[in-house]
Amino acid sequence: QYYLSISLQAFLQDWSTGGDQMSKVCDRIQCLQRLKEMNEFLDFVSHPGNFESKKPLDVLLGKWRSRYPDPKLDSIPVWDDIVTNRSMMLKKILDKFQNVSFNTESEMMDVDG
Repeated sequence: QYYLSISLQAFLQDWSTGGDQMSKVCDRIQCLQRLKEMNEFLDFVSHPGNFESKKPLDVLLGKWRSRYPDPKLDSIPVWDDIVTNRSMMLKKILDKFQNVSFNTESEMMDVDG
C-alpha cells in the first residue's frame, strides 16, 4: 500500500506537469489504470472475508471487465500489460482461495472455473 501511494503521488505530479500531447495523456491514463487495479487487488487480498465465498471475487472481476482496453484504439502492448498484470493478480487470488477450506467440493470447483 505504501509503494502504491508513492506511485500515485508520482503519477499526479507527472500529470500536473505534463503537456497536452494526446499520446502522453493516454500513457498516463493507462498507468493510472494499473495503479487502480493494483489498489483493488491489494484491498481485496487484505480482507479475509473476501475468501469465504466467490461473490467478492465476482464483484472485483466485474470492475475489471468494465475496464477492458478498446480493441480498436489500444495497442497490443497495452492489452499485454493489462492482461499480464491481471493474470498475476488472479493467480495470487486463486492461490489464496485454494488455501481456504470450503464447505463443499462444488464451491471449490466454482472458484476454479
